[in-house]
Amino acid sequence: MSKTLKPGTRVSRHFIVDRAAINVEQRTVELAFSSEEPYDRWWGREILDHSPQSIRLGRLSNGGPLLIDHTNSVRSQVGIIESVQIGADRVGRAIARFGTGA
Repeated sequence: MSKTLKPGTRVSRHFIVDRAAINVEQRTVELAFSSEEPYDRWWGREILDHSPQSIRLGRLSNGGPLLIDHTNSVRSQVGIIESVQIGADRVGRAIARFGTGA
């Protein structure tokens, strides 16, 4: 049985970065940004489709912005996406390069 979140419910996410995966000189790291794993939202269960006809990677492939959050603000940009792919495991991954600013 799935628990449906109510509108306005505060949720958080976390992730783990393996230090060995960080290229300090180039300021890059590979990050997973999406998957087909079911995720409960306030309106119900979300399952993303990662088939080629369902996802467009062009914007990300052309130096898409790496943002702190989902706002569309220049202040939330901390780097750029250098490359992106959907793996055989149907997980979206990107090589992200962080800026030099604080």
